[in-house]
Amino acid sequence: MTLVETYSPLLTRLKSGNKTAQREYYTAEFDRLVRIPLRYVNSKNEAITIVNDSFIKIFKSIINLEEVEKLPSWSAAITRNTTLDYVRKRVKYDRRHVDVEDHQEVSVTLNTAMESLTMNEILKHIQSLDERERVVFSMYAIDGYRHAEIGKSMGISEGTSKWYLNKARKNLQLILKSYMS
Repeated sequence: MTLVETYSPLLTRLKSGNKTAQREYYTAEFDRLVRIPLRYVNSKNEAITIVNDSFIKIFKSIINLEEVEKLPSWSAAITRNTTLDYVRKRVKYDRRHVDVEDHQEVSVTLNTAMESLTMNEILKHIQSLDERERVVFSMYAIDGYRHAEIGKSMGISEGTSKWYLNKARKNLQLILKSYMS
């Protein structure tokens, strides 16, 4: 069954505000969507709160969604934006200028470590980072944001974003060294 065949009747019911359809979509997508905030926050309870807020936004604005095949990516984008809003409100970033002229990318081969780790273990190590490092690392390395976008989104300079990414990479390198042999 294709995505359109799967979601088309559901989308029609969701647009009409059908509570059963909302429950079905919530149940079907919860596990996938909760992984998004888990990359940014430390606790599963926070992630669940963010996903629940996301579903409220999804159900309120679903009437505007025209293309059924965009439903999963559209829901993920709402969840990612809700997560970033949550983090932005909660974290007070240092707005001082960080000199990164001599900034060098940390380039480490982690293939051996990555092969021996499960996705949950990698996620656990990312979550162990300082919150600022974790957010910048997740936005850059996982979600593909550019430093200018991260800086604008988080209210920090592009250089500060690069500095936090460098710091996160160094810390992850130290954490993952034990897996390399």
